[in-house]
Amino acid sequence: MPYFILYLFFLLQSLLLLTAARQTELIDALNIQTREMTTKQLATAIDSVYVESGYYPTSFAALAALPGYEYLKNTSRPFQSMAVATNILDPDFKFSRVAVFSQDPYDYPLPDAIYLAATNNACGAGDFATSTTWCGSQRSNWWKHETREIISANIARERNRQRRLLDKFTSWYSTSTGNNIYPDPGAAAAALSALVAGFAQTATTCTGIYTWQGIPIDCTDLYSIWGTPTVYNYLSRTHVALLTKTPYIKADGTPLYISTEISL
Repeated sequence: MPYFILYLFFLLQSLLLLTAARQTELIDALNIQTREMTTKQLATAIDSVYVESGYYPTSFAALAALPGYEYLKNTSRPFQSMAVATNILDPDFKFSRVAVFSQDPYDYPLPDAIYLAATNNACGAGDFATSTTWCGSQRSNWWKHETREIISANIARERNRQRRLLDKFTSWYSTSTGNNIYPDPGAAAAALSALVAGFAQTATTCTGIYTWQGIPIDCTDLYSIWGTPTVYNYLSRTHVALLTKTPYIKADGTPLYISTEISL
């Protein structure tokens, strides 16, 4: 009888240990899932802020303080961090980078400074703030976004906008009013907004359709996709060009300008 009681005791103890182990595994799995979901949620919000405003929030607190993002207050989990770096150089541009990373609190999480150091860059040779290429540690959940990722796409969008506007000038050129001459602004170059009589708005307040030399001009003609003025360059009676300044900085430190020209 004593042996039977002892057997039941060890059996019960084994069942309790097994249950506790399974509960620990379940808690760990839920923790991993929560960290992954939170990283994705914060990454999506940061990406949205960049699309809306053209800049990265500097911290989770700054993100949650923005109108429409208040629901993210206290969303980040323990050992979940965010980093922003600016003025990173690649062969073509200066660009900015943001990252959200979440480390397992039970797997020896690193201080942020060490996590972002060159020794923990999983795909590059430098640290987070300087390396042309950076990847987070394989021991963590991480996400990054770089401003250079959309530079090519935005340049293409701006060139298409300029071509659309040049089509308007070309249509005028071919009419009896134009008489095969592009409109002369009276100077070698001028902001198109300065040529429209009575125009007194800005890129953010601009509404309506205007005319210059009988050519219909709307707000997307007056300003670039970034809100910088469209500059009309009069090179000759049969040769004109449009110029806009982008917010991007080239590797040599000078601003990137986009120009499209036409000569007939």
